[in-house]
Amino acid sequence: MTTRSLAVGFTALLLLALPSVATAALPRTGNTLIVPGKSIGGVTLGTSAAKVKQAWGPAKNCPYQCLYLGAAPKGGSAALGSVLLESTGTTTPADPKDARVWNAFIVAGNKLVGKTSVPDFSTPLTRFKTAKGIGLGSTTRQLKTAYRGLKKFQGAGAAVYTLSGKGTIETQFTLIGGRITSIAVRSHRGG
Repeated sequence: MTTRSLAVGFTALLLLALPSVATAALPRTGNTLIVPGKSIGGVTLGTSAAKVKQAWGPAKNCPYQCLYLGAAPKGGSAALGSVLLESTGTTTPADPKDARVWNAFIVAGNKLVGKTSVPDFSTPLTRFKTAKGIGLGSTTRQLKTAYRGLKKFQGAGAAVYTLSGKGTIETQFTLIGGRITSIAVRSHRGG
């Protein structure tokens, strides 16, 4: 795994600094299924912003990023769901209505326990799971038992496991303290 791949895996942390006009509440959906290499909660790779809003609810300023942000606990960070879209390149100039999903991800927030920041799994996003029961809060052991062929990259304080799909499609699980804190399904590594 390259440094660039790890950077994309940690993109969620940077998204917290985005303007609030791009945010909405956490995804509101009855579909909480994560399909590795395909979708998260009904948001499928390759679909439009309109389909994202149908699946997860309204989001303002959503032509290229739809951000769904929960409430942050005191001293912590909020759980979030995010969908990144890119132009298909079929129109000049680029038309946001032509943009398609290339990355969808969910992230558990953080809370303070004493003076230590720890993952906060008291988010509704923990309901999102794969057919094999893997979701936010699942352990390293559960992940490795459910999915064979994972590639691991160990970073400072986090482990990133990638499940390769067809072509450049992959599903990435980021773990802190041995538990999944974010899950991303994407069609390429970005950059």
